[in-house]
Amino acid sequence: MRRAVVKRRPWLAASLLALFAVLVLGAFPVRAWLDQGDQRKQLAARVAALTATNDDLARQAEALKDPNRVEALARERYQLVRPGEEAYAIVPAAAPPPASTAAAAPSPPAEAHRGWWSRAWSKLTSLL
Repeated sequence: MRRAVVKRRPWLAASLLALFAVLVLGAFPVRAWLDQGDQRKQLAARVAALTATNDDLARQAEALKDPNRVEALARERYQLVRPGEEAYAIVPAAAPPPASTAAAAPSPPAEAHRGWWSRAWSKLTSLL
Protein backbone atom coordinates (compact mmCIF):
# COMPACT_ATOMS: atom_id res chain seq x y z
CA MET A 1 0.00 0.00 0.00
CA ARG A 2 2.86 2.35 0.76
CA ARG A 3 4.33 2.01 -2.70
CA ALA A 4 0.98 2.91 -4.12
CA VAL A 5 1.13 6.27 -2.29
CA VAL A 6 4.56 7.01 -3.66
CA LYS A 7 3.52 6.01 -7.18
CA ARG A 8 0.45 8.17 -7.06
CA ARG A 9 2.20 11.20 -5.53
CA PRO A 10 5.80 11.40 -6.72
CA TRP A 11 5.76 15.14 -6.19
CA LEU A 12 5.20 14.57 -2.45
CA ALA A 13 8.36 12.47 -2.13
CA ALA A 14 10.34 14.97 -4.18
CA SER A 15 9.00 17.86 -2.11
CA LEU A 16 9.89 16.16 1.16
CA LEU A 17 13.38 15.38 -0.12
CA ALA A 18 13.85 18.98 -1.27
CA LEU A 19 12.58 20.30 2.07
CA PHE A 20 14.96 18.02 3.93
CA ALA A 21 17.86 19.20 1.73
CA VAL A 22 16.98 22.85 2.34
CA LEU A 23 16.75 22.28 6.09
CA VAL A 24 20.07 20.46 6.24
CA LEU A 25 21.86 22.96 4.02
CA GLY A 26 20.23 25.90 5.78
CA ALA A 27 20.63 24.72 9.35
CA PHE A 28 24.41 24.54 9.34
CA PRO A 29 25.04 28.04 7.97
CA VAL A 30 22.39 29.52 10.26
CA ARG A 31 23.96 27.83 13.27
CA ALA A 32 27.41 29.04 12.24
CA TRP A 33 26.02 32.55 11.72
CA LEU A 34 24.48 32.54 15.21
CA ASP A 35 27.70 31.23 16.74
CA GLN A 36 29.65 33.98 15.00
CA GLY A 37 27.24 36.55 16.40
CA ASP A 38 27.87 35.26 19.93
CA GLN A 39 31.59 35.23 19.32
CA ARG A 40 31.44 38.79 17.98
CA LYS A 41 29.68 39.95 21.17
CA GLN A 42 32.30 38.26 23.36
CA LEU A 43 35.13 39.79 21.35
CA ALA A 44 33.50 43.23 21.52
CA ALA A 45 33.32 42.93 25.32
CA ARG A 46 36.97 41.88 25.42
CA VAL A 47 37.97 44.80 23.21
CA ALA A 48 36.07 47.18 25.51
CA ALA A 49 37.87 45.77 28.56
CA LEU A 50 41.26 46.02 26.88
CA THR A 51 40.51 49.58 25.76
CA ALA A 52 39.69 50.52 29.35
CA THR A 53 42.95 48.90 30.52
CA ASN A 54 44.89 50.77 27.84
CA ASP A 55 43.30 54.07 28.88
CA ASP A 56 44.23 53.40 32.51
CA LEU A 57 47.81 52.56 31.55
CA ALA A 58 48.01 55.71 29.42
CA ARG A 59 46.90 57.79 32.42
CA GLN A 60 49.56 56.11 34.58
CA ALA A 61 52.23 56.76 31.93
CA GLU A 62 51.18 60.41 31.77
CA ALA A 63 51.42 60.65 35.56
CA LEU A 64 54.95 59.25 35.46
CA LYS A 65 56.11 62.21 33.38
CA ASP A 66 55.98 64.26 36.59
CA PRO A 67 59.37 63.96 38.39
CA ASN A 68 57.72 64.45 41.80
CA ARG A 69 55.48 61.44 41.17
CA VAL A 70 58.47 59.33 40.10
CA GLU A 71 60.32 60.33 43.25
CA ALA A 72 57.33 59.48 45.43
CA LEU A 73 57.02 56.05 43.83
CA ALA A 74 60.75 55.40 44.20
CA ARG A 75 60.59 56.27 47.89
CA GLU A 76 57.43 54.27 48.49
CA ARG A 77 58.09 51.11 46.49
CA TYR A 78 61.87 50.83 46.50
CA GLN A 79 62.76 52.68 49.71
CA LEU A 80 65.20 54.91 47.82
CA VAL A 81 66.53 58.11 49.38
CA ARG A 82 68.20 61.25 48.06
CA PRO A 83 71.95 61.64 48.44
CA GLY A 84 72.73 62.80 51.96
CA GLU A 85 69.57 61.31 53.47
CA GLU A 86 69.66 58.28 55.74
CA ALA A 87 67.27 55.38 55.39
CA TYR A 88 66.04 53.46 58.39
CA ALA A 89 64.16 50.21 58.45
CA ILE A 90 62.27 48.83 61.39
CA VAL A 91 62.74 45.10 61.49
CA PRO A 92 60.06 43.06 63.26
CA ALA A 93 61.07 41.10 66.31
CA ALA A 94 62.14 37.55 65.65
CA ALA A 95 59.37 35.05 66.17
CA PRO A 96 59.99 32.50 68.90
CA PRO A 97 60.93 29.09 67.56
CA PRO A 98 58.04 26.64 67.38
CA ALA A 99 57.68 24.14 70.16
CA SER A 100 59.80 21.09 69.55
CA THR A 101 57.71 18.23 68.22
CA ALA A 102 60.43 15.67 68.89
CA ALA A 103 59.91 15.92 72.66
CA ALA A 104 56.14 15.60 72.35
CA ALA A 105 56.14 12.66 69.93
CA PRO A 106 56.65 9.22 71.45
CA SER A 107 59.86 7.56 70.43
CA PRO A 108 59.43 4.69 67.97
CA PRO A 109 60.14 1.21 69.26
CA ALA A 110 63.67 -0.06 68.86
CA GLU A 111 62.44 -2.69 66.42
CA ALA A 112 61.58 0.00 63.85
CA HIS A 113 65.27 0.98 63.60
CA ARG A 114 66.33 -2.50 62.53
CA GLY A 115 66.35 -3.58 58.91
CA TRP A 116 63.52 -5.61 57.42
CA TRP A 117 65.62 -8.77 57.31
CA SER A 118 66.37 -8.75 61.02
CA ARG A 119 62.71 -7.96 61.84
CA ALA A 120 61.54 -10.84 59.64
CA TRP A 121 64.09 -13.20 61.20
CA SER A 122 63.03 -12.28 64.72
CA LYS A 123 59.33 -12.86 63.80
CA LEU A 124 60.19 -16.21 62.29
CA THR A 125 62.30 -17.32 65.25
CA SER A 126 59.66 -16.15 67.73
CA LEU A 127 57.18 -18.59 66.18
CA LEU A 128 59.50 -21.58 66.69
